[in-house]
Amino acid sequence: MTPYSKGKLGGLASSVGEKLLNRKFAAVAIAASVLIGTTGCAFFSPVATMKVYTPGDGTDATVGPVEARNIFILVTPAGQTALFGSLINTGDSAEDVSIQVAGQEYAQHLNAGEKLDIGFNGRNALPLAGLAAKAGSLAQVTFVHGHHIVAKTVPVLDGTFAQYAPLVNSMGVIAPAPTPTP
Repeated sequence: MTPYSKGKLGGLASSVGEKLLNRKFAAVAIAASVLIGTTGCAFFSPVATMKVYTPGDGTDATVGPVEARNIFILVTPAGQTALFGSLINTGDSAEDVSIQVAGQEYAQHLNAGEKLDIGFNGRNALPLAGLAAKAGSLAQVTFVHGHHIVAKTVPVLDGTFAQYAPLVNSMGVIAPAPTPTP
């Protein structure tokens, strides 16, 4: 009998060996396809963390060397409105920027590298005299720096969200409500 003959087992050992080999190959193939299928996602879709986005509820704008970040408007139940956000001068010299809302213009001066918080970090919000807006609406805000003009649509929010309730409550201090006439 040669080592390659079927002998007394009648080919049983070779068929069992082939079945084991087929199972090993199938297991490796399945593992490889699962591995490629799950790790291949980064190759076919963009990484979400690499996209630039506004992490807050407000709107961003860049006007010349001045950046406006997380700009939004809050409204009280009495209808008072105020602008919140931050202005950042990324330039090497002092800059003047104006904010135009509802026909009113508000000038702000920023020193080189200065960040001006409006309504945050102990700073007052900017009361808006001519804006009658309801929560959930959008307001047009224009930023002007020299010949740079950037118009943005800004959300109008209220104290519904817990993070804005203290800001809305503080608005009575910076912009008192008109007394009702009898």
